[in-house]
Amino acid sequence: MVKSDRSSALDCLAERMGIEGKYRNAHGHVVHTNAETKRRLLSAMGLAAADEEQARSTLDLLDRSEWLRPLAPVQVLQADCRPAMVDLVLPDDTEQLVWRLVLENGTERSGQVGFDRLHLLGERQLDGRALQRRRLNLGVDLPCGYHRLSLEPGRSTMTVVITPGHCWLPSALVDGDRMWGIAVQLYLLRSTANWGIGDFGDLQMLVRLASSQGADVIGLNPLHGMFSDDPEHASPYSPASRLLLNILNIDVTAVPELNTSAETRRLIESETFQKELQTCRSQHLVDYLGVMRLKLKALEPMFEACRAAPDRARWQAFEEFRQLHGEVLQRNCLFLALHEHFAMNRPGHADWHEWPKEYRDPLSPAVAQFADDSWSRLEFLVWLQWIADEQLTDRHHPPKLYQWFALKTGQSSA
Repeated sequence: MVKSDRSSALDCLAERMGIEGKYRNAHGHVVHTNAETKRRLLSAMGLAAADEEQARSTLDLLDRSEWLRPLAPVQVLQADCRPAMVDLVLPDDTEQLVWRLVLENGTERSGQVGFDRLHLLGERQLDGRALQRRRLNLGVDLPCGYHRLSLEPGRSTMTVVITPGHCWLPSALVDGDRMWGIAVQLYLLRSTANWGIGDFGDLQMLVRLASSQGADVIGLNPLHGMFSDDPEHASPYSPASRLLLNILNIDVTAVPELNTSAETRRLIESETFQKELQTCRSQHLVDYLGVMRLKLKALEPMFEACRAAPDRARWQAFEEFRQLHGEVLQRNCLFLALHEHFAMNRPGHADWHEWPKEYRDPLSPAVAQFADDSWSRLEFLVWLQWIADEQLTDRHHPPKLYQWFALKTGQSSA
């Protein structure tokens, strides 16, 4: 982009670093990014721009660093932009250039070309050296993925990212056909079987009903994991983790362990539980706290039934799920367990920023000791994620237990 002479060094630096100069807000008004916001964002990126002189100096340093490195750290290219081209900087007297590209699938490509045969983009004298920026052609059929380019001379490497250029579309849309569907906030679905909040059982029913009417898609709100100790913090756009599922969406009556947990069945049949359940169902707004309390009461003995079951098939399936998702799953559930612990034992310290320092590092000895001491609770939280994942993906087609529930409670089946 050609910059106006009136553009300040701060504006040029902000644009160079990807900071938008303006945007349109939710009310349709154009909001211009002010200088102070630009300075703060640049500071967060580690770039000094307290005034015009400093911003201009930072720009010069960026220019200098780009001319002193043969390759940028990364270059993103679209698959439909052929051929794939990358820019490089070498001394003007460079003769032969040798490059090697290791594709994401492990295969390699390489080539050799005279440096002076590449397309010239610019020249600069720097520290007594004459440098040239030229463009290297890597070919026309690079697959999408993350590839690694190395260069001699220069001993430099770059990550070359080949993107599809556009999002995946169903074949029907590609062919020009029309599709329709329903946008749903899952937590707002009501049925005669759910416990006051829409669950994965309701979602399955909705999918069947919508499909029978010819619908092609169901659009859902985010289903990210929330804080079980603070269920009223319910915005799906401010989750505890975007890598976990919201356990409030578990359909308790569809968990197979309901058949083997006499304790859970007695609990659900009890007069006290039924009163609390009817209270949750009758609320005009979702009673997140009440629903969470009821579901955890029912799910905890079901977890114990699964762990103690003579038939180890279900527990083995859980263990396979845990191994498949590994450290990411374990660490996120450990975070939730710590959050529960501090919310219960240190009021006002639920926010991890307020935790004692030794608990803010997931690799600290204190956290490791907590995980050992709280292994049962941690295992329960991981198990809940397995149940939620099973129901959302319908991987094993869990048997619907609405009929049992209806007979025991006088409810009609959903």
